[in-house]
This record gives sequence, structure tokens and C-alpha cells, in this order.
Amino acid sequence: MNTSLDFLPVAPAPSIAEVVEQVFRSGLLSWHQENLINELLFQRRYSEADLEMLDRLTLALLNRQIEVEKSFVAKAA
Repeated sequence: MNTSLDFLPVAPAPSIAEVVEQVFRSGLLSWHQENLINELLFQRRYSEADLEMLDRLTLALLNRQIEVEKSFVAKAA
């Protein structure tokens, strides 16, 4: 009996645009979503459409239209 997890299907990582759409739907940028966006940028896995959505998110954050999840450090303080 093979119990290896190597054969389980893995869902592809969402695009930056998909993550930003989730943020706009919820009105909250979670630390997990922020880390995912940072990782996709670091890996250079983005398109022009992703960057346009990131620009929209930045403007919404600057205009306080989106809340940001408090960090664990802030919660502990």
C-alpha cells in the first residue's frame, strides 16, 4: 500500500489578480494574502494584469477602503 502524498493533486497557486479580487470581496487584506503576493512577486510570477490589480489594491489601501489584518506582534502587545 502506497501512503506517499507525492501522488495527490496540488492546486496551482492563485495569481496576484485572483488574490487581490479576494481582498476586494472581503474588504480585508490578511497576512497570508500579503505573504502570498510578496512570494509571487519575489518569484517573478506575475503579468501586467496582476500589476494593474496590485496598483488598484495599493490605492484602496492608501484610501483606507481595505482593512489590513493586524499582525501577531500587534495582537500580543
